[in-house]
Amino acid sequence: MVCARCGKAVWDNRTKKMDDPAWKTAADFACKDKACGWKSGDPASPVGAPAAITLPAVSQAPAAPSSRDTLLVELYLDSLDRVMAKLQREKLVELFRGDAIAAMVATLFIARSKA
Repeated sequence: MVCARCGKAVWDNRTKKMDDPAWKTAADFACKDKACGWKSGDPASPVGAPAAITLPAVSQAPAAPSSRDTLLVELYLDSLDRVMAKLQREKLVELFRGDAIAAMVATLFIARSKA
């Protein structure tokens, strides 16, 4: 993101605010140029929020998936099949909602993809 006042880069303090109580009262965004002094949410600031980053337009069709992407998709679907098969064997399917099943599949997939 860029500063809405001067156009230079800004600090994104949102993660620090969540992790460190000392940052709790800091602005979400602040200009890296101390001379500018812009901070998000500052009533003295003439601009309320930083300008959004403009991404370049994609002029070509997306590239075909790589062989690694294909393998990861296959691994994810295999992880889903394994979780569902185990839940069905143990007659536990009715005890879990979709989000819980998705979490189980994701956990298995992550562990298997790192092995």
